[in-house]
Amino acid sequence: MIVGHTHSARVTPYTDYTGTRWFVDSGCIADPYAPCFTDYLEDGSRDWRSGFAVLTFHKGVLLWPELVTVTNKTHVQFRGKLIRV
Repeated sequence: MIVGHTHSARVTPYTDYTGTRWFVDSGCIADPYAPCFTDYLEDGSRDWRSGFAVLTFHKGVLLWPELVTVTNKTHVQFRGKLIRV
């Protein structure tokens, strides 16, 4: 299940007798501290992260979902590296 509802940018595996399923919150494309959210969140703290999910399928199998997350205004993190944007 891929959602963006909580804007938290996280991957949670859930494994039972039928295998592993992935619950992915893809994050928030917008800056979580942008002025447009100030009144909406009453200027409180938020567990939101800017980013998006990357899904890779290999031979019909979904591999562990990956996240691209914003580190600062000029860099994102992906696969253990900082990438200048």
